[in-house]
Amino acid sequence: MHTAIHRDNKPYSCKICEKGFSHQSSLTFHMRIHTGERPYSCQTCGRKFIRSCHLTTHMRILTGEKPYPCKICGKNFSRKHKLLCHMRGHTGEKPYSCQTCGR
Repeated sequence: MHTAIHRDNKPYSCKICEKGFSHQSSLTFHMRIHTGERPYSCQTCGRKFIRSCHLTTHMRILTGEKPYPCKICGKNFSRKHKLLCHMRGHTGEKPYSCQTCGR
């Protein structure tokens, strides 16, 4: 979350590099960088990933699957988030702003 960079509320810290995190889950994923743990593996090519969503994205690249179509222009996307960002181009919507700096 962007606003977290403006706060110093990071109660979870890495014991190896001392980097701080605002959420326990973020620290858990970060620790996999140090341990080399990659629990999610592709059954097609054997590549391994830290997060399950990274495996899902990888599989969609391999298969060409793009299950999220734009109802305005028909372009398809492999991730829902990419479709939502794309839709803002059609609507001109800019829904987020930082309460600290206005960006």
